[in-house]
Amino acid sequence: MQENLNEDIELLGVVVNKQKKRADQMHWIEKINANFGDLVLEPMLQDREVFAKAQAASKPLRAWGSEAAPHRADLVQLATIIWKGAES
Repeated sequence: MQENLNEDIELLGVVVNKQKKRADQMHWIEKINANFGDLVLEPMLQDREVFAKAQAASKPLRAWGSEAAPHRADLVQLATIIWKGAES
């Protein structure tokens, strides 16, 4: 990005999505953490069926009520971090 589009752009962070608590995936999470360190944003987004349902139906997560509530909270938390980082 810096070379081709904008030399002033800076990496705010890395969002890990579709995370599963499986041994093979944890290996990749460890590699991401080793490579990007503090740039890995929390929370990491879990791979949940409700995301697939919302995407397939072209509807927002709030359409799934309490099933999606904790996952919406994670998205709001990440969006807040990104928004604040973009402002600074």
